[in-house]
Amino acid sequence: MILRFLISLVIIGQFFALAAAIDVEDHMCSEETKMPNGQIVTSPKCCSGYVKIGKHCQPYCENCQNGRCIRPNECECLVGYFWNQTTKACQQVCHCENGFCPHQNQCVCNKGYRKPRPTSYYCEPICDDPECPPYSVCSGPQQCVCFKGFEMNPETGECELICDNDELFRPDYEAQKCVLKHCSCTNTGGGYCLHNYDECYCYEGFRKTNKSHCEPLCREKCENADCVGSNECRCWHGYHESIDPHVCEEDSMCRGKPCHNGVCQLNGNCKCKSGFNKSLNIKGQIICDTTSMFIAKIMALVLSIPLILAASVFLYVYMEARKKRIINMPTVQYGEDDDGYAYAYNN
Repeated sequence: MILRFLISLVIIGQFFALAAAIDVEDHMCSEETKMPNGQIVTSPKCCSGYVKIGKHCQPYCENCQNGRCIRPNECECLVGYFWNQTTKACQQVCHCENGFCPHQNQCVCNKGYRKPRPTSYYCEPICDDPECPPYSVCSGPQQCVCFKGFEMNPETGECELICDNDELFRPDYEAQKCVLKHCSCTNTGGGYCLHNYDECYCYEGFRKTNKSHCEPLCREKCENADCVGSNECRCWHGYHESIDPHVCEEDSMCRGKPCHNGVCQLNGNCKCKSGFNKSLNIKGQIICDTTSMFIAKIMALVLSIPLILAASVFLYVYMEARKKRIINMPTVQYGEDDDGYAYAYNN
């Protein structure tokens, strides 16, 4: 058994040696050279497209890095590489849509493409001269294609929704479809009809409550307001919007602070209405007072200053006098007479 295996190895080795010899011989050509004495000398030379490496003639390829040159200018890429017809080189196989990988884990976009993010492994086409209009997509470098049902207007460059029957249908760009002109749910503002007058299809952000009615959806409950659209709250009378788009606060408040006779601005400041001025209430909060009340508070403050000063002077004089009286007050001493009775006397 072992002898048969060895004989097989010898036969296989002789076969490859013979094939190599034939391969070398096939790539060897002869060259005739005329000597000065007129004698023609024939010498072996590698055929065109081959170069001599050692004792053998090997095929020559201009660029066969990461590959094996199997025939003149024909490169067979190694495993994990492919032949890129654009760059004429073996490039590493990688997931780089609309691009190529010059190195491992490096995606380079082809001309006219760019990455949506630096770490992306795909490249999207560039359409910026001009940008693609609404209801279209950039399908290739500077190539915009309108959505299904839309056509590009050559004069305006816009994608327009085309309806076959203009008498019955109208373009609805929110639904991106041709819808019936007459529809039972048009008065709700949240739906449209496609085939039947009384069958309503709801827009995104609305839900169907019955066959011909769509009502708006708000993810968060509207406080002091009504849900009138997709995540849209409308404040009740006497309320205004706050920082939270789903919460409305009273007109007399602004970001949780009093704003009587004022208007709460988007930046959170209370702007007094005409005829009112900012002042402080008893709690030290800023409020809007009438002009007469504002002047009265200013006058009261001005008149109170002398009273406060007088009271301060009076208090100071009183405290100083009290201090002197205590210092000059005689000291009471206590004693005992010969009979054992206690008595007091001023020192």
